[in-house]
Amino acid sequence: MATVQVARDAAIAEAMRAVLGAGGFPVVVTGGGHARRDRGVPWQLPRRTVLVVGFVEVVRGELDPATYIDPGTFDFVWFTPRVDEKDPCERFRR
Repeated sequence: MATVQVARDAAIAEAMRAVLGAGGFPVVVTGGGHARRDRGVPWQLPRRTVLVVGFVEVVRGELDPATYIDPGTFDFVWFTPRVDEKDPCERFRR
């Protein structure tokens, strides 16, 4: 699975390089793993060509921003309320 993730990151980075090379300004919306500066798409591009904004769902009662962020992952973090507080994997358990 990690190989697939890295291959997708490389493909997205290559598409971004093509747009940047043509003078464009690409905006890419991905899941958090692909957006991570430390190992996702941005890791494969020159630092100054990418601004990474991470959208992070907060947990009710957990107010310390440091608990949600790995240093070096995103340039900016936008905290959002959780859509659903139920465990999404619960329905798959027997």
